[in-house]
Amino acid sequence: MISTKSFVPKLGTDELTELWYDFVDAEKLESYNSPVFTIEEQDALRRFYDLLECHYDEIPTTHSLDELSSSESWRIVSESAASELAVFMERGYLDEESEVT
Repeated sequence: MISTKSFVPKLGTDELTELWYDFVDAEKLESYNSPVFTIEEQDALRRFYDLLECHYDEIPTTHSLDELSSSESWRIVSESAASELAVFMERGYLDEESEVT
């Protein structure tokens, strides 16, 4: 969601980052393990988590894409989100009806 600009006006940067932290924080990060998540996916989660932690306080709280256009931290975070998402999209979406073990 952070990699998709259309979510910013709808949710704002605060809500987008908080949605991320609902699923990934330092403790929860360890639960994303094999065999459900590949080593590459685990590494992508860690890289993005670390990057967001470094830039979180510098991201403006806004719903405005114009305001974000001048934020170097938002540019870095959103580009990283798109890059790390590509790692997950190699496999594609998981089937929500089936438990992966």
